[in-house]
Amino acid sequence: MIRDKLHIVLVLPNIMESIAIKKLITDCGIIAGFSEFPDIHQLIHYLSNHSPQYIFIHQSKITPENLDNLNMYNGKSESLCFIKVGESQINHTEKLFRHVLDTQKNENEIMKQIVHIFEPVQPATRLIEATGLSQREIDILKQVALGMTNKEISEHLHISMHTVITHRKNITAKLGIKTIAGLTIYAVLNNIINPEDVEM
Repeated sequence: MIRDKLHIVLVLPNIMESIAIKKLITDCGIIAGFSEFPDIHQLIHYLSNHSPQYIFIHQSKITPENLDNLNMYNGKSESLCFIKVGESQINHTEKLFRHVLDTQKNENEIMKQIVHIFEPVQPATRLIEATGLSQREIDILKQVALGMTNKEISEHLHISMHTVITHRKNITAKLGIKTIAGLTIYAVLNNIINPEDVEM
């Protein structure tokens, strides 16, 4: 059964950063609908009639006045999570933010941060049910996420290299995820592997 999309809001300073963050989130296998706003005032107006689950706000948009306005939404919903985007850590006046997405890190580090942000998403709301992966494809995805080569997977599962490659092509086609890092994040978020088992 296909679940509803997560509702994610972005308040970012430029289109390139927005595109990059959306791509990283979708590459992790998160099914999401995105709303984007140039400033906090428009976001606050939007929040009066909508209930997103995740709100990503760039640090350049955070002012004492904006924090006061946003704090009224903090705690109104257990599912609402504010994420600060930028390199600076959360300070004592920014307690509504649960996470920092440090965009100055490399892609693997950013994807690790995204895993941490979306870990609370319950299994029933994850993508795995919608993809139609076979049990064999899930087995191979697990080995890929654990860093095994095609040859190692072939030997471990007692199947030919050609079969491994065919399954990997099918996995990529079904998930729409092309990178090993993306497949690894997907496997973590869908409880196929434990985060502790992988070194990215």
